[in-house]
Amino acid sequence: MSTWSINNVIRTPLLLLAGVESLILASSVYVAGILVFGNLAECEKMLGPLAPRAMIGASVILVCLIAMGLYQFDRRIYFREAAARVMVGIVAGCLVIAAIFYATPLVMVSPEIAGVAFAYGLVLLILVRY
Repeated sequence: MSTWSINNVIRTPLLLLAGVESLILASSVYVAGILVFGNLAECEKMLGPLAPRAMIGASVILVCLIAMGLYQFDRRIYFREAAARVMVGIVAGCLVIAAIFYATPLVMVSPEIAGVAFAYGLVLLILVRY
């Protein structure tokens, strides 16, 4: 008879990796807002609160990264393959996010912020995977 534990279902290193990557993805919207508008207060004055946008973006891209197989513990992938999967996952996530923003304009971000957030997230996720 085996005992069940959370570690049998979700591996701690993968949970930690998902947490770090979620923080990177959510922070990318804030970093992009600061870089584009000069400071966070000005950005939120122009666009409104960034938290919903950051959470939507991070959640969608994280689901796309999961769909790309980047959180499978039993499978070993090399850095090049992981980097390619991260790129495809982020591009797919950005397409889904664009559709969400098009459908609900109240949570839309400017193309400049989206581009900077995309680049920031991509570089940091690849560095984390390295």
